[in-house]
Amino acid sequence: MSTDPNQLLAHMSVGVMMHDLAAVARPVASALVGEVWKSFTGALHSLGEGLGLTSGAHRKVQETDKHLIARMAASGANKAQITKALEARSANKAALFEMLVEDGTNRPGEDVGCLEELQTVQYRARPLNGIWSTGPFLHNGSVPNLTSLLEAPANRPVTFNTGSPRIDAEKVGFMDVADTNTMKFDTRKPGNSNAGHLYGVKLKAADKTALLEYLKSL
Repeated sequence: MSTDPNQLLAHMSVGVMMHDLAAVARPVASALVGEVWKSFTGALHSLGEGLGLTSGAHRKVQETDKHLIARMAASGANKAQITKALEARSANKAALFEMLVEDGTNRPGEDVGCLEELQTVQYRARPLNGIWSTGPFLHNGSVPNLTSLLEAPANRPVTFNTGSPRIDAEKVGFMDVADTNTMKFDTRKPGNSNAGHLYGVKLKAADKTALLEYLKSL
């Protein structure tokens, strides 16, 4: 074997490329085989259905709800029949999934009409990092601090001042002070309710304190 450095480098480069090519070729080949098999089985399903040999159940995976509506309408089905078919294929969650599509999962370029794609939709909760500095709390800012949030709604402040930049390290929130830079929040006004969210309200006082200390550390 030659000891010329240039030839050695060339051999090494070719060896590396061939190894990488083999590593890439295997998954590519597997993917191609999978696509070919999918096309083949799809053709068999279509042929079998055309001959009346299959039930058409595979449509649940292949056919979107928009396509199902169009196909059934074209075949003369009425609204009640189409609705029943949609409910059956979505496990009676059609209304919920419709709201999810409209409110939370409508992304341009995606087929949002297919309910099967939404079976795994989940609500992603926000992280708690820095929660001590994000008061007032709840979606409408109706609870001034985390200490109040761990109380029953009837024991939470009915009114408080919001807008102060000073941290209330004891109650975990912002200071309740009235000045020219703050405003009064009244939970009795429409849309300002502080009801609900009862998680943790029945904890013992020591456990609430421990929980607050943990939240301060995030």
